[in-house]
Amino acid sequence: MADVLLTIHCARSDATAIARALRDATGVAVHEIDEAVHGHDFGDADTAEQVSGELRRSLLQLLVSRDHVEPTVEAARTARRRLPIRWHAVAVLASGRCE
Repeated sequence: MADVLLTIHCARSDATAIARALRDATGVAVHEIDEAVHGHDFGDADTAEQVSGELRRSLLQLLVSRDHVEPTVEAARTARRRLPIRWHAVAVLASGRCE
């Protein structure tokens, strides 16, 4: 099964708990990246999520097989958190390591 890069956007305050839940559910490394969003965020955001200035949040990224995307997202959804999450999965066409 092909790998996908799963990215979960979440509040910085929720990132550690979600990352632990993802790691426990998958056994793979979870990368946490701080992000600043300038301007408007997602069009379907509720009032508390709408951004006209700057939003600071975290991205959690991990590689999972395509058939593990749904259970991995479910682990993030049920993790102990306060705020909504968003996610997307992108097929990995190639990867490797260069020394």
